[in-house]
Amino acid sequence: MIVSVSHKGKWLLMQLGQLVLMVGLTSLVFNYAYRFLVDRTINTPLFYAVTLLLALVVIVAVRRDYLFVSRYEFTPEAIVVRTALGASKRFETQDFKFVPSLHKTINLPEPKASLSFDVQNRKTGRRARNYTWTGFAVEDFRAVCRLYGYQDDTDFKLKDFGKAR
Repeated sequence: MIVSVSHKGKWLLMQLGQLVLMVGLTSLVFNYAYRFLVDRTINTPLFYAVTLLLALVVIVAVRRDYLFVSRYEFTPEAIVVRTALGASKRFETQDFKFVPSLHKTINLPEPKASLSFDVQNRKTGRRARNYTWTGFAVEDFRAVCRLYGYQDDTDFKLKDFGKAR
């Protein structure tokens, strides 16, 4: 089953928001590290621009399989994540499993839970990655849940969501 972005505006805002937060926080780390280790008095616009650019490069290099996810491919053999930046990541289902997640967030226009899923290591039980479902259709999330043996109800009030059938 191939799932692509269906709500492009919502998806783009979410992706840009995540990128801005990641780059901003990483830039702060570089900024304070440089000030602490090299020059405490530096305070130029060029310095701030360079730390932002450096943070952007580092974030894109390290998280290229996570930024701007535009398509998921779910099969009984593997979970494949593809990004708009051209990167992809393949998780073999013999080593990793799909685990749906609900997050109660404050969504002013809609009082629903946010959807995401974890790719979890079968041997250790640890989460390898968490991918958001923002911008993708809820019906597709239900279908993917059914594919991997989960109940497909996405109402946050149902306590049994996420349990295998």
